[in-house]
Amino acid sequence: MLKIAHVCMSCFYIDDAGYQENKLVAAHISQGHDVRVFTSTETYNKKGVLHYVEPRKYIGSDGAEVHRLPYRGWIPFFLARKIRSVVGLEDLLIEFNPEMIIFHGLAGWELFTISKFKRNSPDCIVCADSHEDYNNTARTFFSYILNRFFYRKVLKLNLATLSKIFYISLETKDFIKDIYDVPESVLDYLPLGGNIKPESEANLIRSQVRKEFGLSSDTVVFLQSGKFNPRKKLKESLESFQATTDPRFRFWIAGVVDDSLKGYMDKAVQSD
Repeated sequence: MLKIAHVCMSCFYIDDAGYQENKLVAAHISQGHDVRVFTSTETYNKKGVLHYVEPRKYIGSDGAEVHRLPYRGWIPFFLARKIRSVVGLEDLLIEFNPEMIIFHGLAGWELFTISKFKRNSPDCIVCADSHEDYNNTARTFFSYILNRFFYRKVLKLNLATLSKIFYISLETKDFIKDIYDVPESVLDYLPLGGNIKPESEANLIRSQVRKEFGLSSDTVVFLQSGKFNPRKKLKESLESFQATTDPRFRFWIAGVVDDSLKGYMDKAVQSD
């Protein structure tokens, strides 16, 4: 059994979600490890809206002890949430004394705290994973400057602390090398995880869902899911589906739809 700390300062940690942070935490819990999550007060509500909660400690939906830490008060809030510096992480790491630290995301001041802990606990394994790419990061001038100069500098100063940086896609790998100037030797591929059900159970679920929605055995279902903003190309998917004429096809949408798309989506659904 290992003591594993998941540090989610550079990206949010959302209870009851299916992101990589959730899947890894749940997997480590199921393997019997002692797991704690250290994260900020930034999260998303059930409507998919970014918001901030009160600092607290609790048992999260993935089974680990979660510590939500406040941003440093002497920094203006709009800047603090970009610098990503919080109060109390160092003390919590010392108290927990993890054997492994996984730093989720590459952008954040708390890498300095992780490096300080590693110097005093050299046997601790420290790695990071990255979800950043040009589809979700550095899309505005301010964000580009922040990533290209500030986050890059913080990462370069702490790079020796990280035994590995895992990227989730080729686009992420290109972004890390381009924006953060990380050498190839540090990088490794870690695909997004999930729980694969046994074939017999999967077939049973498939039959039950098809029966519930009145789908025949030859009906082909296309599914698009997630938090839908214009970059997720839901509009383009709907346009492509409306251009099809095969009566066997169904297009299912599951998730939270941005207000800018909802009107178009509702009209498309009603027309087809």
